Amino acid sequence: MALYKKERFEIPKGTYRNKQRGKTYIYQYTDHFRSNEKGKAGHKSKVIGLLDEASGQLIPNDNYFELNSIEPRLFSEDVLSFGYTSLCNHVLADLGVVKLLKRHFPVDVANRLMACAMYCIGNETSAMNDIDDWMETAYLPYDLPLISSQGSSRLFQAVGKDVTAMHGFKRDWAEMAGKGQVVCYDVTSISSYSNLIVSVEYGYNRDHERLSQINLGMFCSESTKMPLGYVFYEGSVPDKTELPHILDLAKSMGLDDLKMMMDGGFCERACFSLLEKNTKSFTVGVPGYRALAIELAAIADKNELTLMEHMLSCKGEFGKFVPYELYGVRGRILVGFNQQMHTLETQTLSEKLTRLEKELSGLKRMPRGAKLARYGKYFTLSMDGENKLAWKRNYTAINEEARYAGFFFIFTNDPGMSAADILYFYRTKDADEKLFYQLKVYLEANRIRVHSDVAVEGKIFMLFIAQILRAKLSNDLRPLLDGHHLPLDKAMKKMANVRIKTTPEGFKLLKAPTKQQKEIYATFGHDLLKDGKRV
Repeated sequence: MALYKKERFEIPKGTYRNKQRGKTYIYQYTDHFRSNEKGKAGHKSKVIGLLDEASGQLIPNDNYFELNSIEPRLFSEDVLSFGYTSLCNHVLADLGVVKLLKRHFPVDVANRLMACAMYCIGNETSAMNDIDDWMETAYLPYDLPLISSQGSSRLFQAVGKDVTAMHGFKRDWAEMAGKGQVVCYDVTSISSYSNLIVSVEYGYNRDHERLSQINLGMFCSESTKMPLGYVFYEGSVPDKTELPHILDLAKSMGLDDLKMMMDGGFCERACFSLLEKNTKSFTVGVPGYRALAIELAAIADKNELTLMEHMLSCKGEFGKFVPYELYGVRGRILVGFNQQMHTLETQTLSEKLTRLEKELSGLKRMPRGAKLARYGKYFTLSMDGENKLAWKRNYTAINEEARYAGFFFIFTNDPGMSAADILYFYRTKDADEKLFYQLKVYLEANRIRVHSDVAVEGKIFMLFIAQILRAKLSNDLRPLLDGHHLPLDKAMKKMANVRIKTTPEGFKLLKAPTKQQKEIYATFGHDLLKDGKRV
């Protein structure tokens, strides 16, 4: 007998309840009588549905409509995308994100934030223009009114105002996900056309755009590749200036046992002093243009460095430690050499020389100023007897530059890590850069698209949730997806194609899922067929 699970009615008079196996059945009397032998009163009844414990109303079956002479409502059959949103909800719940969001935010705000995060990943955008259309066709495991583009702005405004809740979530998440982890930190720029956001200022734009920006710094776990926390600050503030506040933020989020991996932008005396005082250990790249790097490359014996006992990886990378005190901090410098980079950099230098010679052939007089410095670095220039420009390659200078090709230098004050470990951890600092790439390319968050500082706070917080979700999906599915030569975005579209239809009895899978869809779902420890039946 059909149970109309989506319908609710007031319980009619002349009924009683009978609880069986955790469900409360509603019975309606159909007849009353007395026994002929003893005159005992009796009755007949039929079950007319179940009690909805939440609302106190009746979930009717066919008997309800028949006994009460009510015409059943015409049931509209909806088809909803199920696989993707159900998977995302499982992942967020298993990570503990759902619990933490509902600990710090009202339930409806937490649910809307998760819906926005799912929408961003599934549609590869951070623009909320079509979120209401998406919600009309997507299954969500909680009741939620449609979110419009304007509604999302109001949501970000409300979240951005609740600084205590945002900080509480970030603190608890970092403590849970970052415990005992090597932490990487990096910074990117997010541009904006808005004149209304105070934090948006002109500064060093890492995307080389001539726009004002905010700076977004992110903490990331080296091993799990998961984002642990973030900070954003005015676009004109240099990274090294913000470092004291970044370290204070890390402490406030519970990231006390810090092993920091930083890029060459933090290779400064003031930064080293702060990092030594506030971290367990730190590792910083030494930019190749620094006098120190040039000095180390000049005295390095490439033949000795490239002996097999100094090989760090099968990619032609070699290196060994040199004890060194840099900016008053005692530690070691990994002097490294990459054969592939040496070949690439010398090839690039050769192409540059050919290009400069082509430019010189078009000149009719001796270059001056900046142009002279540009050509004079590699060529000896003169005017010949016919008053034409002549040049000759300066191989002393060219060979000196080629000599440094392929070298790299990494300083660390961690005494326990091997050269191979240092190189591995420093290379995996790219995890932050990959998160930024995902943020800007796959979530189209290279523009802010809100117009107040408070809304910026709220939107970046939502995108942080989206980054956590996407990082987990990408990391855990990577072996499976690589085997199928399937990028994550296409895999999620395949999951979105697992659909359910509404029936009077509830939801049912529209069609049997494919083997690949079941494998993707099972990667996270859940059964797609069972979940489809339980909806």
